[in-house]
Amino acid sequence: NFTLYETPGVRVIFFGMMTGRAPLDDVRVRQALVYGFDKQAVLDNIVEGAGYFPTAYISPPVFGWTDTSEYFRYDPELAASLLDEAGWVDSDGDGIRDKDGEKLSLLHYSARGRYLKDAESGEAFQAAMLELGVEVQLEIMEWGTLFEQLRQPGMPADLFTLGWSTATGDADYTLGPLFGSNSLPPDGWNSFEYQNSDFDALVATAGTSTDQDERAGLYAQALEILAQDAVVVPVFNTKETILTSAN
Repeated sequence: NFTLYETPGVRVIFFGMMTGRAPLDDVRVRQALVYGFDKQAVLDNIVEGAGYFPTAYISPPVFGWTDTSEYFRYDPELAASLLDEAGWVDSDGDGIRDKDGEKLSLLHYSARGRYLKDAESGEAFQAAMLELGVEVQLEIMEWGTLFEQLRQPGMPADLFTLGWSTATGDADYTLGPLFGSNSLPPDGWNSFEYQNSDFDALVATAGTSTDQDERAGLYAQALEILAQDAVVVPVFNTKETILTSAN
């Protein structure tokens, strides 16, 4: 006899967005991409239960976590209204939204097999975005090639698939290095080109505080900012599965 244990892992799989350039420099467009993607369908039909619904940009076992899943819910009507508000409408009836003569077309880089069902999740996102009137060109490449792209400033893609593990179990390991304004490539991991001074200040204060309650509160505020700013499309939180002898 065996006993199966399942618990949330410390890795979150997401589609990063290039926030520093059009059209994803408009937070309404980024929010629309998040609301327009059914993450639960990915969990049920693609990774087949081998993950959890994303609740924040870090996972529940990590110190500093807070639940921001309200920003990640599937709401295609809200997604469509946000794109309308941002001026992206299908003016010529071809199924793709446009604005000022430009199609809402995005380039998405992904590896295949680096993370659980990464390319398949990208294909599901591509299909969901098409229903929303957004064209996503999914380019599958070797992980080594994608890694090199992530390390260079000005990566050509608008979106990229990445998984990030908070290996220390503390939000400090992820929030500053991944999203801080001073972590832009090639020296840092902020491939999103994300810059928010309020977020930076919260993370910096939390990083020097010795009061754990204060730190937890600061990180909660920082995670709220990230979720509101829609820096990534969260896909799922990984699951750790352990099989042991019943004895």
